[in-house]
Amino acid sequence: MSDTNSASSSKKTNSVRFLTVGTQSNLKRHSKDEVSLSQDLAGEQTCNRRNTIDASSDISKSADTVMSNASATFDILNVLEEMIVHPSGHSVLRLSEKHRVLLIVIKWFGCPMCQHVITSISNYLSSFLMMNVVPVICHQENNEKCVKSMKGTNLLHCKISNSIKHGLLMVPKASLVRHALALPTILKFMFKEDKKLRLPSLKDIRHMDMFSLFTMHIISHGSFETSYFYKDLSERPDYGKFIFNLGKASSETSNLVSEVEQSPDQYLNDLKKLFPDMFFIFQTARKTRSILNIEQTLQQEEVEEGRVSIASVGSDKLTVQEVLENSTMRRYFKAYLSNIFSLELAIFIEEIAQYKILCKACKKFTYNSDLIKKSGSNLAVDESCDITIFIPPSEIIIPEHHVKASYIFDTFLEDNAVFEVNTSKKLINAAKKRIEEEGYVEDLFDSLEKDVISTMVFPLYLQFESSELCKEMLANVQSVKTTQQP
Repeated sequence: MSDTNSASSSKKTNSVRFLTVGTQSNLKRHSKDEVSLSQDLAGEQTCNRRNTIDASSDISKSADTVMSNASATFDILNVLEEMIVHPSGHSVLRLSEKHRVLLIVIKWFGCPMCQHVITSISNYLSSFLMMNVVPVICHQENNEKCVKSMKGTNLLHCKISNSIKHGLLMVPKASLVRHALALPTILKFMFKEDKKLRLPSLKDIRHMDMFSLFTMHIISHGSFETSYFYKDLSERPDYGKFIFNLGKASSETSNLVSEVEQSPDQYLNDLKKLFPDMFFIFQTARKTRSILNIEQTLQQEEVEEGRVSIASVGSDKLTVQEVLENSTMRRYFKAYLSNIFSLELAIFIEEIAQYKILCKACKKFTYNSDLIKKSGSNLAVDESCDITIFIPPSEIIIPEHHVKASYIFDTFLEDNAVFEVNTSKKLINAAKKRIEEEGYVEDLFDSLEKDVISTMVFPLYLQFESSELCKEMLANVQSVKTTQQP
């Protein structure tokens, strides 16, 4: 217990307000605690209790407290089922079965700060989708005004009531004083970013709360995975840090890593149904990255130096390869890459690693024709070749590493691929030729991986080294090493 208190105390300097519950797919147990939704007063008390939680207190404990308070008033699964997302027509609960649903609660569409939040979420959409995060703007106005206000954003939206806003989603109130303090920011958005102040209709005002802060929740499998409560109206969170569940000890996020690092082939087709313009979304992100000149921030000679440094840097300094091979450090680097619209580079490298794992696994289940004959199988095979079998042995399927290789080519290496990676066409053609001559060998993508790391990833890694995320990563790693010492 003393260790827990010490850990809690050490977090008091951390300004990040992430609340993690983990993938608690057994939330159905909360339905037993359901009370009548007519108890709106209890919902308001829940919200008030949330406001009293110290953001720097123990993160996991605070999250459990918040979820317990919410579930005491709501049958969470039923409410998520009733929250219909447009234009898809699916409920939040159904979407959360295949995706991580990001609920962003705003005040009203005519608020300049809300317009800025919507714009920032829209700009970040490509990185959200790469991590299977589906952003949904939660609002309280009529759908006609919503469609007009969100035109051109490609974002989904959902209308919510006051009881859901303050009870289930726990959005804190914002006083007139807080709004007055945010006035300079509001004016900035109005004049510098061409945002306009428009009030809701009188009909909408009667059923909505205009004085509140912003809140974000990630819902996965009907569970509140991670939440972020804005400290003030002008605050802007680090989205990369948020979606990768950073800012907490590794032990608190171990049950979320597999969810965060899903392979795109598990959800890409479903995302295309939700976002028919997904190719255009990623194409726009690549253009934005080009405009920001991210790929050309370092001089060419520094890139050339980087190619050598990957293999020659001493043990006293972390290399990009070490970061990519460590699951905890890789998440920090991926968070940085997502913020600069370059996340596909890390995903490409992860997919190659999975391909190699599948190659090794396939070898364990590969038998030559002699062994098959001895097993009594009636399967006719060519004496000169090996085959891959699946249980039962007589059933032949396409090897998984073949499927994965085709997926890597189609998703990352073909012209106009959805996650197109900038690499040598000569190397791509050489890899395809190797398949024809040698088959799906384990080192099929090695040359492409080295090229992407040296020309694309390493320059960005040098930028990452001077970022706050890198400092936090090193502090996290050092903390884990200190804890593991005898």
